[in-house]
Amino acid sequence: MYAFTAKYYKLIFLIIVITNEISFAQLNPNNLVQFSEKDGLPGAPAGQILQDHLGYIWIPTMGGLVKYNGYDFKRFLLNPN
Repeated sequence: MYAFTAKYYKLIFLIIVITNEISFAQLNPNNLVQFSEKDGLPGAPAGQILQDHLGYIWIPTMGGLVKYNGYDFKRFLLNPN
């Protein structure tokens, strides 16, 4: 019974090590970019972020609609007229 228990613990340890390495492999801070107001993104909370067929990123905010082309932001404000 002791041999079974030791094999069982080794298997659990191996599973924990493998799943832990897989989860850390997905974290790569070099691929993430954070934009702020000084970059042109309005400070208002953003809604759902979408990408169109041309590759533009569209971000709806309380301050208007924002289009990001990979280099800069263009804001579209609501005109009640």
